[in-house]
Amino acid sequence: AEQVRAILDGGLVDTADAGMRLGYELRRDHLAYVIWRDGSAAEADAHGVFPDMERLAMTVAEAVGARSQLTVPLGRHLACWAGLPDGRVVSDLGARIERGPGDALRVAVGLPGHGVAGFRRSHREALLARRAAKVLGDRDGGLVSFADHGLDVLLTQDLDETRLFVERELGPLTGDSDSARRLVAT
Repeated sequence: AEQVRAILDGGLVDTADAGMRLGYELRRDHLAYVIWRDGSAAEADAHGVFPDMERLAMTVAEAVGARSQLTVPLGRHLACWAGLPDGRVVSDLGARIERGPGDALRVAVGLPGHGVAGFRRSHREALLARRAAKVLGDRDGGLVSFADHGLDVLLTQDLDETRLFVERELGPLTGDSDSARRLVAT
């Protein structure tokens, strides 16, 4: 966890040394995802949730054809990276992951990235997708992708600024004039 935090914090990284410590090659394409459980931390701890998270992490890695996988508990979520075969395109991930209807585990996925910079960026995107899912609710059956929800991520980045923007840009549409009604209809 310490090595992963050092990489994510943006410091200089000896890629070969860090890869050996982690048992995960950093000079490749990565897909980052985070897994968390709905509910309180106490509830999650009481249910021994990390083994379930690990199983789901493995399922996601298999679904994308990962060559290797790295999982690290960071706070109340499991941070995960799947080492992708070169040029692998990740699409329709939700359809490839079997989930039960009452499954309280959630997955947020970043975009694939290459090398240490891609490792960091993909993880940051997964965290942003997670935040959007928490703010907007579970509309995707427990899996939210940065690729599918980029606009939602931007809109939930700063909720106060988003509200001001909507009021400023769309506020005139709430008027009772003929032109406002026509614009709304359009």
